[in-house]
Amino acid sequence: MISVLMSGETGRAKVWDRWLGQSVTGKFPLRQCLGGSDQSATFLTERESQKATIKLIPAGSANADRQLALWSSAALLSHPHLIRLFDVGRCRLGNSEFIFVVMEYAEENLAQVLPLRALTEVEARDLLEPTLEALAYLHQQGFVHGRLKPSNILAVKEQLKLSSDGLSRPGEPYQGAGKNSACDAPERARGQISPAADVWSLGVTLVEALTQHLPPSNASAEPVVPQKLPEPFREIASACLHRDPRQRATLTAITAKLKRALPAPDQGAPESHDAALRRRLILPIVAAFVIIAVLVADPRFLHRTQKLVPPAPARPEQRKARPKAEQSLTLNAPEPSRVPAKPTPARPQSGDARIAETGNIPPRSGIVARVLPTIPESARKTIEGTLRVTIRVHVDLSGNVASAEFDSVGPSSYFARLAMQAAKKWKFRPAPEPRDWVLRFGFRRTGADVTPVQATR
Repeated sequence: MISVLMSGETGRAKVWDRWLGQSVTGKFPLRQCLGGSDQSATFLTERESQKATIKLIPAGSANADRQLALWSSAALLSHPHLIRLFDVGRCRLGNSEFIFVVMEYAEENLAQVLPLRALTEVEARDLLEPTLEALAYLHQQGFVHGRLKPSNILAVKEQLKLSSDGLSRPGEPYQGAGKNSACDAPERARGQISPAADVWSLGVTLVEALTQHLPPSNASAEPVVPQKLPEPFREIASACLHRDPRQRATLTAITAKLKRALPAPDQGAPESHDAALRRRLILPIVAAFVIIAVLVADPRFLHRTQKLVPPAPARPEQRKARPKAEQSLTLNAPEPSRVPAKPTPARPQSGDARIAETGNIPPRSGIVARVLPTIPESARKTIEGTLRVTIRVHVDLSGNVASAEFDSVGPSSYFARLAMQAAKKWKFRPAPEPRDWVLRFGFRRTGADVTPVQATR
């Protein structure tokens, strides 16, 4: 759903940033640019006092009319596992004309989880079932998703949803030909799209979700499904990954195989698959961040806890037998409740944040110590381009940060939390009255930077 700003495309960012603060049709204010390319950009906006996302595409684009028609048709769809499209139309910003679509705002996506760890078998089932339901609905309504991959499997509150702003019609020339991702079916490169393309993408996504790696493939041979993939997922992935679309399994066959092999566990009050998956996948991102900070502060903590914490469950039977409190996975590390409340302060040079030497700070800047987030390598690999987070800190008379709040969270709450933790550790020169500073963080694959600006209260 969200196209992230490409690395090094600073000029493109500025092109889209010039529309910030303007309003689309007088109803949708452009609050923050979440990402953009030559062809489109997405912004954070508001709809009925709730966060939403709006995508803009220049109206002069070759496929603009067809895209607008697809959005209009997709806006009529209604399924609990599809991102809702609220409004579509044309607009003018300055002297430029655009087509636009307003849709649900998603807090997280699967691509943010996989760099940290692979899914367990239970989680894979919780992922597959709603995904299969959504794809089956799309195909019944005459659509092909066409872009199924981890970054388009989203979490909206407690609901797992697929993106819906890039749908296609089977048999029509595919407008995204030549811009393929690793999850795309081979025939898509030829501009061909059909429901079978979604089956291929489902197989690739399943392998990546369970192994953190794409299945090995070349231009002619069938992809190699890893032997270590547990059943029935290995059989399902193998049935999806045939280069000939006619040989791929149907969604009905995949659903039947999944239900036969993994009957739903009976654990009292039922929990929806998407709520369970969000509980297991999204919450561990927060837990992992806390754990990293503790391990940096005291590496001995790892050795004290390794023998106490069981690994993430590998089979459904283990999930059934485990106490409720242990079902929220934490990347084979201690659960948040076991993290000491007051760990030893981390060393500035490493860990979750680093403090710039005061000698590098201009003496009249008013800043005593700058703290930048250090991004784990696994998390850096998920960044494409620049992710921006803006935080306003309230500084007391002694120069300490008394409180902080988000001016803009950005597309990822994980990186927003990194920025917030760093912002609270900044130090400023004492002053006769409190003041505010705005810290604009930028996250890239090469690391993080920040631009501080003193604000007027």
